[in-house]
Amino acid sequence: MGEIAKKRIMQVVMSLALPVLIYIVFLILAPDNFGRPFGIYVSLMQSVTPTLIGWGICLNLLVGAWDFSAGAVVSLAAVLAAHASLSYGLPGLIITCLISAFVLELLTGTVFTVLRIPSIITTIGMMLIYESFTQLYRGGSNVTITKEAALLGTFPWIFIVLGIAALLFYTIYEHSKIGYDVRSVGNGVNVAKNIGINPRRVKFLTFVVAGLFIGIATIIHLSYGGTVGPKANMDTLTLTFTPIMGVVLGIAISRYCGLTLGVFIGEFSLNMITSGLVAMRLSGNMQKIITGVALMIVLILTSVRESRAAEQSTVKQKTRKSQI
Repeated sequence: MGEIAKKRIMQVVMSLALPVLIYIVFLILAPDNFGRPFGIYVSLMQSVTPTLIGWGICLNLLVGAWDFSAGAVVSLAAVLAAHASLSYGLPGLIITCLISAFVLELLTGTVFTVLRIPSIITTIGMMLIYESFTQLYRGGSNVTITKEAALLGTFPWIFIVLGIAALLFYTIYEHSKIGYDVRSVGNGVNVAKNIGINPRRVKFLTFVVAGLFIGIATIIHLSYGGTVGPKANMDTLTLTFTPIMGVVLGIAISRYCGLTLGVFIGEFSLNMITSGLVAMRLSGNMQKIITGVALMIVLILTSVRESRAAEQSTVKQKTRKSQI
């Protein structure tokens, strides 16, 4: 067997190690309630929306810009699209989701860029504003879409949409200027500035790209759930935390399978953890505690990664100066 083939096999093994390990652990802990083929199929379907949101906020995280408003954008865009679908069917749902999410993310990126407020503060503030609008719009009532309008949330359409979005994200990240700029800023702001890249402009563009994928995520979120209603008191953070954690996991294993597939594997792994906790019949509070601890670990890992990137940037800059 050639070296290239061995390398490819090792990459596949390392990429699938996490979900396989999670599956084995919960199969041992809850053999009667976990691991059925239908359960895995449901986990795959439930991983589509977090994956799409993850691709949307991934570029933000790579350049050090958090987007905690993503869940609120999905919620507000879904409410608007649900009402539109009642009059215009599936086309109204798709168009409203895409346009609403894009405009809202564009607004968030503009506020962040113009006011120069840290991204965490900016996006949490925008999240609260968007949540308020979901409660004000048409009295804040729940809306149920028709079965015909929910077509894209069913098999096989949900996976077709996922595949198209995956190809789009791969093209943007691997083969476009914005993808190159994101990788450059992610490797160090100072290095990026030295080669003529404006980090703030790049961060703004990541919100623009996020609007596209969050719009697609909203289509699936609304179509799969069928019913949508207003959320308040930061409830939309539940739609944001899982994608963030999945992205961090995806970045960690991207060296073996690429970022596009890595994010999907990360989101699927997290969904299996949730399913496993439910299979173990843990209380909702215990699940939240475990999720909170996991989030803290994610934040710590992200902080460490950013510190290392800054150190590498400093070392590269000093090396260049010494060579001059």
